[in-house]
Amino acid sequence: VQGMSGSPIIQNGRLVGAVTHVLVNDPTRGYGVLAEMMLEETGLLFEQKWGNITGYFREVSENRI
Repeated sequence: VQGMSGSPIIQNGRLVGAVTHVLVNDPTRGYGVLAEMMLEETGLLFEQKWGNITGYFREVSENRI
């Protein structure tokens, strides 16, 4: 279990986060961070609100198209 921090968390074939901490007394349990939070912190993702709808979207510059 030691050294597993940063390991990807995959759900239904998609990356949803990364392992941050694993409980010593129960290695099947622990904590993780969501992929959206990691992308938002790096500036690759921003939160957009339209009325009652909130979602995360990736900015695409014209240079990338």
